[in-house]
Amino acid sequence: MGIYDNETFEIKNLKDLQLIKKKYPLKKVNLLHRYSSIVWQGPLYVKIMNEKLQKRNLNYIVELGNNVGLSLALIGLKIKIFAMDETNMSSNFNKILSIAKNEKVKILLIKKLRIKEI
Repeated sequence: MGIYDNETFEIKNLKDLQLIKKKYPLKKVNLLHRYSSIVWQGPLYVKIMNEKLQKRNLNYIVELGNNVGLSLALIGLKIKIFAMDETNMSSNFNKILSIAKNEKVKILLIKKLRIKEI
C-alpha cells in the first residue's frame, strides 16, 4: 500500500499529533504539516515534530511552499517526505527537486493525498 492510499490528516502542532495517535494507534496514516503553519513555527519546530514521529505507522509529510530558503532549510533537516501544491510551484522548483533527489527525499503532490479532518 502506497503513501497516496493512506488517509492523510493535517496537523498544526503537537496537540494534533497526540489526538491522531490516540484515535488511530495501529492504522497507517499520513500527517501533513501545512506550509502556513511551518512559516511561523520555523524549521526547529518541524525538526522536533519529525523526531517525535519516528514510528512505522505514521508518515510525516511537510508541505513545501514558495519560500526557497525555508524549503532548503527543511530539506536539510533530514525529513524524508515532502509535498507540494502544483499551483504554487515557482521557477525554482526544478532546483528544489534536484536538491531533494540528492538528499534522497520523496516529493508528493498534495492534490493526490486523501486529506481528511481530524
